[in-house]
Amino acid sequence: MRLSRIAFSQSIRYLSISTDDIYRLIGTLKDKYSFLEGPQKVKEYDLNDGINLYGGTFIREFRVSIDKCAIFTNGLVVETQVPVETADQLIDEISNWLFENGSATVGQWEKAPRSYFSRLEVEMNLDWAKISNQLDPLTSFINERLATYGNPPINFGLVGMNVHADVSQYPYPRPFPFSLTRRENAAYGDNIYNSASPLQTADHMNALELMERTYGA
Repeated sequence: MRLSRIAFSQSIRYLSISTDDIYRLIGTLKDKYSFLEGPQKVKEYDLNDGINLYGGTFIREFRVSIDKCAIFTNGLVVETQVPVETADQLIDEISNWLFENGSATVGQWEKAPRSYFSRLEVEMNLDWAKISNQLDPLTSFINERLATYGNPPINFGLVGMNVHADVSQYPYPRPFPFSLTRRENAAYGDNIYNSASPLQTADHMNALELMERTYGA
């Protein structure tokens, strides 16, 4: 299994932030992380929709582009195209500023729930027949019916999966689904997949490696 790219990475930290802290934080973030775009109009300071900053830079072992940083009264959201663990480091820095200069407490940060969502493009070799045998009656029916429409023979089969839970009674933050699907319009022999996950990036990769070990061709 090989990671081709991180298409999208989102890290969310649920932390109570006062209105005064938010308005002071905006200027600090723009200066420290060189955001190219921030709120300009009155409606862009609507705390219900979050206050958004775009096009920033975060320096660690390498330069990280911050696609978006959103500030709410109940938390922070950072979107990048790097592992969510790196985005967490940025949120840690912002949280530390809130502790040192605002009304947040260390106890709030230690107990703050976290939520993640990422989309990866990977190359992996899977034998879907090991998973899809129970679908044979359905796929055979689809193949047969398509043939009656004057189309060349084709072989429908399982090309992805979506794993989730009943979150209707689950407290927030609610986890996103885990999914794995072949990349649209890519040849099956290329073995290119898109995967979305509510896990940290390292755990996401481990889950995909587990799938390949279990269902590999």
